[in-house]
Amino acid sequence: MISQNSFLTERLEVQNWRVLLDCLTGQQVLICELSTILTPKVFEGLPESLHLIKDVDAVSLWIEDRTAECEVLTIRSRLDKELVGLLITAPFPEADGTVTIHLGYLIGEAYWGRGYASELVKGFVDWHRQLGTRGQLRGGVVPTNLASMRVMEKAGFERMPHLSCEATEMFRLRFC
Repeated sequence: MISQNSFLTERLEVQNWRVLLDCLTGQQVLICELSTILTPKVFEGLPESLHLIKDVDAVSLWIEDRTAECEVLTIRSRLDKELVGLLITAPFPEADGTVTIHLGYLIGEAYWGRGYASELVKGFVDWHRQLGTRGQLRGGVVPTNLASMRVMEKAGFERMPHLSCEATEMFRLRFC
């Protein structure tokens, strides 16, 4: 049976963070882990609305904001269960019964350059194929982030010039 809340890749375990947020201890652990992952470099090029607010409880507020607006999944190493990053998704039902899922990811700086983003996005695509998702996945990339553009292309996404602009290159992958 295919899980609606999680998927595995060769090196990654990806799970909806609601599992952690449903208990106080889980919340505290996640806040602590995210404090080391959510650095200015990780947010570079992302919309201002995704950045941390300068506040004493910045990570807690950030978690509340993301929970209210989208689905977030933790990305962990299967080997040592360390938090590698987050997968952020926002599904939008279409009038024809299909769905458009916007996706983004944050990978901690310590994990850059190891192929985790490519593995994650490919795993996400494979998961939705197994789930029988009808519709499309979309992702935006800052044009200067060549590595993320390559991640999208390797996972089978195509560029969408008509939806792209100077600040964001849009990509799409359609499911039949």
